[in-house]
Amino acid sequence: MDKIKELKEQLSMSFAMKDMGPAKQILGMRIVRDRGEKLIHLSQEKYIKTHSEEVSLDT
Repeated sequence: MDKIKELKEQLSMSFAMKDMGPAKQILGMRIVRDRGEKLIHLSQEKYIKTHSEEVSLDT
């Protein structure tokens, strides 16, 4: 964690930053972490639902 903190400090010298905690979503994908199993799941469910409605597909 010290390396992450150090990197954040270095980046904040060049960019305006705000630490918002662990990511929950990126590029429209939901991020689900299972730390016990050391897994990360990415879900595009919202994207699929939105675009399937546009082309009249039922999900």
